[in-house]
Amino acid sequence: MEIISAGSAAELKAHSDAIRSAIANHGVIVFPTDTVNGIGCSIYDDIAIKRLINLKGRDASKGLPVLVSSLDAAKQLAGFNDKAEVLAREFWPGALTLLLPLKNKAVNPRIAASGRIAVRMPGSEVARAVAEEFGGAVVGTSANESGKEPIDDFDEIAKRFPGIDIIVKSCSIRGGASSTIFDVAGGRMVREGWITLQQIRGVLDGE
Repeated sequence: MEIISAGSAAELKAHSDAIRSAIANHGVIVFPTDTVNGIGCSIYDDIAIKRLINLKGRDASKGLPVLVSSLDAAKQLAGFNDKAEVLAREFWPGALTLLLPLKNKAVNPRIAASGRIAVRMPGSEVARAVAEEFGGAVVGTSANESGKEPIDDFDEIAKRFPGIDIIVKSCSIRGGASSTIFDVAGGRMVREGWITLQQIRGVLDGE
């Protein structure tokens, strides 16, 4: 396990070689986001995704959320309609995950349950830089054992998940609630987090 410190995109860039080496070897990494610490890997690498699922003890039939470096990167993966575009431009970067139709069929099927993908552009500069290192998108599920609370402390994460390849330490995490997940096609809240349904409806009603 390699532990690196990065409080900015520039500091993370200094560790590109280590991150890319991990990616090439089916690596799983921990990194800070603007909500909770995340565990991530390539969205295309089946071996890495299986490793991540096993580390968390996660139900393999459930999809995995994806963090992107930009709106353009998200549009390479998911089908955006007018409502999705409005919500992304209002709340991104930020704590809103959009559940959208999968567009890029190269994405591993374990990521997109029932042909839909959950995407978010995080407010954390470091998290966006991590996504960029992975080609613009990275699995971004919470750093926890499935069904348990996310872990804030990086040292505790290292103890709980000894199979992690890299831990990116940073103090930029907001902490507390996870992101809000909104099903755009269904117009329904899947999980309420930092952003409320009232805020989302307010934006959509004014489009």
